[in-house]
This record gives sequence, C-alpha cells and structure tokens, in this order.
Amino acid sequence: MKKGLVAAIAVLLASAGLAQAQTAAAPSDSSIWFSAEYLLWWFKKSPEPVPLVTTGNTAATVPPGSPPVGAIGGPTTQVLIGEHSIDSETHSGGRFMAGYWCDGAATAGFDGGYFFTGTRSVSQFVASNGSTFLAVPFRNAITGAEQIGPIDGLPTAGRGLVSGADALTLASSLQGAELNADCNVTSCPGYRLDVLAGFRWLRLREDLSFATLSTNAPQVAADPLLIPAAFRTRDEFDAHNNFYGGQVGFRTEYNCGHIFFNGAGKIALGDMHETLAISGSSTLATGRTTTAFAGGVFAQPTNIGRFTRDHFAAVPEATANVGYEFCPHARVFVGYTFLYASDVVRPGDQIDHTINPTRTAVAVSEGITPVGPLRPGSDLRGSDFWAQGVNAGLEFHF
Repeated sequence: MKKGLVAAIAVLLASAGLAQAQTAAAPSDSSIWFSAEYLLWWFKKSPEPVPLVTTGNTAATVPPGSPPVGAIGGPTTQVLIGEHSIDSETHSGGRFMAGYWCDGAATAGFDGGYFFTGTRSVSQFVASNGSTFLAVPFRNAITGAEQIGPIDGLPTAGRGLVSGADALTLASSLQGAELNADCNVTSCPGYRLDVLAGFRWLRLREDLSFATLSTNAPQVAADPLLIPAAFRTRDEFDAHNNFYGGQVGFRTEYNCGHIFFNGAGKIALGDMHETLAISGSSTLATGRTTTAFAGGVFAQPTNIGRFTRDHFAAVPEATANVGYEFCPHARVFVGYTFLYASDVVRPGDQIDHTINPTRTAVAVSEGITPVGPLRPGSDLRGSDFWAQGVNAGLEFHF
C-alpha cells in the first residue's frame, strides 16, 4: 500500500520537474474548452484469499487425525475456486472535462470533470454430474478442525450420489468527479504551467457473489425409494467506497507546431467512506416442500448486515497525453492515466473462512442451541487499489 502511494507521488514530482525544464509558449486566446475521451482501463486484481471450492480423490486413504478429502490440508485436496486474486480484465468508459478562463490572458479560471467505467462482470464456474468430487471447505469455529460443506457437512457434488455446481462472480465499476480553481504560474511561447486546487469525489463498487447447488445425481433421483432434492446457497458481499476530499495539483503543456504534449499531477486527501453489505440465503427443495433459510455458506446470521467505517485516504492521479491540433479550435490526443487509492474495502478480503455450525441459519431453524464464537465475522479489512489505462479523445476551444 505504502509503496504504491510513494510511487504515485514520485510520478507527480517527476512530471512537475519535467514541466519546469521545457521551453515555453503562449496561452490560447480561447476562454472555454471541452474534452471527451474514451477510456480503456485495468484495475488491480480483487483479492480472494479464501479457498471456496475444492476437489480431491475420495478413494485416497485419510491418515488418522487428518482433515477429510476436500478440506484444507486433507489428502489430495486441490483448490478449484479461491486462493488467487480475481482479474476483472479491461473496463471501458469515458471521461469529460470542461474549463473556463476568466480573462483573455488565461491566468485564472475554473475546470471540472467526470469519468466512469462500465460495470464489468467476470465469473468462475465448476460443475459435476456426480463423478467428480466438489466441496466447500471451512474451519469449524468450535473444534478448530478443517471441514467440508455446505454447512451441513455434505459435499456439493461427488461420490456418485450428488451432482452440483459452484460459481463465483465479481462485478466492479469506478467513477469520479472533480471541480477545481486554476491559476497560471508560467506562460511563454510554446509552454505553460498551471496550478490547481479543488474538490474530488471517487466511487469504487465491487459486488462478489458465491453460489452453490447440490442435487441428487440422475441415477439416484431415479430410485423410487429416494426423494429428489436440491440444496442451493448464495452469498453476497457488496462493497462501496466513496472518497470525498480536497486536492491540489498542476497541469503543464508544451507545443511544437501542431504537435503538443501535456500532463497533469494531482493528489487528493480526505475521507474514504467504506460500506459493506453482506447477505445470504439457502433453499432446500424436495418433491414435496421448499424450505428457505436466511443464510448461505460464508454469509450467516453472525455477519449478515450492513457495516460502515471512515478512513483517511490519499488519492493521487497522474496523466500524460500527446496530440495533434488539426485546426485552431480542435485537436485529438491519446494518453495514459494512473489513479491510486490508499485505503478501500474490497469484497474478497471480507470472507471469513471460519464458521460456527451451531450459529448457522440451518442450525437456528432446527432449534440447535448456539454455543461458541460469533463466526463468520464481519470485521472490515482494508487494502489499496489502483486503476490505470489508456485514453483517446477530442478537445475543443471556443
């Protein structure tokens, strides 16, 4: 986290030094400017430290005292979903900026802007018709032993008796806005340097869902002595991060004929309001009835709810563009942006691998007396975040 912040600040300082070393040029006679850009950005991978779905060889010998096949540390256990960070791949979006110079010499003015990336969803999915063993591992909060689930201790699929499927989905998006007052500090032919101060808002939203399905395998469901059944679970971890703070920075531009180079460095300091909403549900359907429970696997009555906290955060941003002015009032450009946030809540960090079987939704419905710790828990854990990518746009002056 600290290394990323230091690197971002270093980029800002290096850009400022480069700006002061350029030869320079006159400001435009235009008092109003507007730009529109297409963004293609990448986000820092979303953490997913908890093993969610495992497999293993059920014919393997389990040493005395060893966790069962499918549990963490069990013989032949392999993790199929979980343990590795989730790549949300590329995000497309847009950015719009506008500004106004209060005088003809362009020495004082205002600017504002808004950017967004569309919501991007990525999924991981595994399924079995009963021939492949699938399990959801967890740690028993009372005994400390590694087990497999869902929480009733049954695998989600395998052993020729149960078929099933498990899916993990992450949806993410980012948007932000700013409003600044601008002041020119250096202006001469071919070069100018402006400083700015203002307000910044940033919003990161990530929604992680985990679903399981266990059903009687076809050969078992066909047996008239057994009742066909399906057990479904769904966990939702929805994280919202809203940053509000003041920012300072600079913009610089160097012109060489119709070709220009510009860049900007900003840093905002303020409050990151972090919100996590946890929900879960389960249904057990048989040939006769359907029963619903207010809890899934890792979302249980002990952690279901809405939780918030406020943390001080820094949000630096650096941009660099190169472009071509094809007429006195319009030009095109391409560039690169790096944006960093020092503290956010990300949903993959919030999944608690430890579960108390006596406090689950199923246990509560069966009238089991709850004992032991309140797990899974709901402690908010923060981490840093970055987004970076390329942009291409048009700018107009009036």
